[in-house]
Amino acid sequence: MDSSGNNVAAVFPLGTVLFPGMPLPLHIFEPRYRQMMEDVLAGLPLTIFSIQEGQEALGELAKPASAGTLIRLDSVERMADGRMNLLVTGTHRVKWKEQISDEPYIKAALEFWPDEDSEDEKARQKELAALIHRELSDYLSLLKIKTKVELPTEPEMIAHLSIQNSGLPLPQRQQFLEIPTLTERMERALNVLRRKNLLIRSSPGPNIQQGESLN
Repeated sequence: MDSSGNNVAAVFPLGTVLFPGMPLPLHIFEPRYRQMMEDVLAGLPLTIFSIQEGQEALGELAKPASAGTLIRLDSVERMADGRMNLLVTGTHRVKWKEQISDEPYIKAALEFWPDEDSEDEKARQKELAALIHRELSDYLSLLKIKTKVELPTEPEMIAHLSIQNSGLPLPQRQQFLEIPTLTERMERALNVLRRKNLLIRSSPGPNIQQGESLN
């Protein structure tokens, strides 16, 4: 996808929501998606959309949501039997325009969906990022989760990290992805973390699962 209007991309429907800046490991095993990856490696852009209807693997193609995320391929591991292990990172939000084909996988015309923050909203993001960082640090500490890397401080990264690992049901995470502004996504992520921390602090100790994953 680029600014010249060449915005046809492969669409990979998955049972998850990928946010810009976030990594995701993938295992490719179905023949149709092996073909998709050959086309992607030849230059076709790849996007990930959460599933609105249907299932992730086998059977009929699932129906994607109306917004998804363009990805960057970070690593590709080919196996002798044709399967692949991938590590990808979300880069930009995209909106659905129209389906181009569904044989053997979905190709669609998409458009970039940049954040729609006003200058006043952008001015609040650094403060919101610091608040989210503090609440997420508290959350990890309360659950005795140790991280191998420092939590990000950049507004988009800390907000999307919080949302993607919030434990919210897929439809709610999809709603987050479709919020027009980063500032509102940050405000809502902060509220989710505050509610989680309040719940943990008010719960009896034995009910807290130490070492619980963010997922």
